Amino acid sequence: MTHCTACEERDEKIRQLERELYAEAYWAPVELGLSLTHNAMLGMLVRYSLPVAHETMWECTRGPQTLLIDYDPIVMKVQMCRLRQKLAPHGLQIETIRGFGWRLHDDSRARLLNWNERRAA
Repeated sequence: MTHCTACEERDEKIRQLERELYAEAYWAPVELGLSLTHNAMLGMLVRYSLPVAHETMWECTRGPQTLLIDYDPIVMKVQMCRLRQKLAPHGLQIETIRGFGWRLHDDSRARLLNWNERRAA
């Protein structure tokens, strides 16, 4: 393996990790009317069945250029409240894990992952 190939592989791995961290892999159904911030938050919840920590959710909404901004729990609670308001009319639920973070209800995750198939039926 040449040095150039090793660098290219490393750069690709970094891009994959950034996509994973910043929830670029998931796009919410357009019917939900989510902002980019709420899409990133929902993406984290859809992709992980385990609870997502407050700080992790903060990082996924900030992007790589603004990670130095201090975590603000009030901002995250307000954003989560607004996301829940947008999801509620569609019967989608986010659970609070007290003192830790949030997780998407299992039924809500399944519905979101199968949204397009359900819509076509």
